[in-house]
Amino acid sequence: MQKVIEFDALVASIFGSGIFLSLWRLGTWINKLVKAKRDENELREREIRELKKVNAEQDQRLTKVEEYQMMAEDRSQDIMKAEKASLHNQIWNKADEYIKRGYITVGELNNFDYLFQAYKSLGGNGTGDTLHRKICNLDVRDEGILQKDEIDRRQKEG
Repeated sequence: MQKVIEFDALVASIFGSGIFLSLWRLGTWINKLVKAKRDENELREREIRELKKVNAEQDQRLTKVEEYQMMAEDRSQDIMKAEKASLHNQIWNKADEYIKRGYITVGELNNFDYLFQAYKSLGGNGTGDTLHRKICNLDVRDEGILQKDEIDRRQKEG
């Protein structure tokens, strides 16, 4: 033990501090470093927990938006089906009326074409095409609430 004390005194005289003091300082420095790293890790873990919480909340909101989007898409499809059915019914009833009568007026043909084009844009079926062909083959009379010259003038203006 005496030799260790003598060696410590020699090191202290050369370096300004002994082995024990140097080891104590080294231990203190390592302890501070470990504490700083531990605090840094705890901060990162808190940040990670907070990010996970925020991500979970965002996932919930995204799920709700996706559910709403699916519901809105389903409703939109239902509305389009209803509109197509309504147009089909109007085309059917008008075609029945005009075919039984044996002729169609210019204004009625213009209106029928308007209904038919809307029906086709919604994906209307072959029944509408068949009825449209039949209507176009009817005798067209220039009478009623809308005359041919009015339609021609409106088409030139628009």
